Amino acid sequence: MRISRGAYNRTLIQAQNNVIRSIFTILLLAYLELFDSASLQPFLELSDTINAYVQEAKSSGNEKSVAEHLKPRLIEVVSALAKRESFKDKL
Repeated sequence: MRISRGAYNRTLIQAQNNVIRSIFTILLLAYLELFDSASLQPFLELSDTINAYVQEAKSSGNEKSVAEHLKPRLIEVVSALAKRESFKDKL
């Protein structure tokens, strides 16, 4: 299936806008003291984990194997972060 250039560009722009909005949301929550640096730590660890897997995939040349190993770990960590009650306690 082919994706048209226009559809790709619209999706790309939408993704960029979503990232920008997410960053501003985090900044606003931090400003309102609803989101502190301790709350950010699990997300930073997840980012570091993803980066480590990407670097491993690049160095080993076996991206498929690394991706298969990464998928369950990401599902586990993201599910745990999504279920966190600490955000709801302050709102």
